[in-house]
Amino acid sequence: SADLNADGVVEDFDFGIFVAAFNLLDCADPAMPLDCPTDLNLDGLVDGSDFVVFVEAYNALLWP
Repeated sequence: SADLNADGVVEDFDFGIFVAAFNLLDCADPAMPLDCPTDLNLDGLVDGSDFVVFVEAYNALLWP
């Protein structure tokens, strides 16, 4: 879910969480949060593909 802080909406707070993970990239990085919640397409990386999914949810404000 793109609602990374679990408050029911995808908004700026979630974007901040996403950006921090995007800068790490690899879900195997020890600094990545447990279970790599920002890997929205489940490929082991937080990259442009995940950003596309995030932006769609952000624009809708709610995760479908």
